[in-house]
Amino acid sequence: MKKYEIFNVNCSHCVKKIKDNLEDEFNNITFSDDLKTIVIDCDDKDYLSKCLEELGFKLGKEI
Repeated sequence: MKKYEIFNVNCSHCVKKIKDNLEDEFNNITFSDDLKTIVIDCDDKDYLSKCLEELGFKLGKEI
């Protein structure tokens, strides 16, 4: 499991959009309570970043 900063996630609708679109490719997607970090089972940060950018979100550094 990796933990990354994530930007532009500001409500439960954003969380639902990410989970609905990415849950088939990535397992165990969770967010911190303040929605500033995403915890995800993914070893390919570049691919994850590309997937999130297509949905309008930006991935930050690994924490």
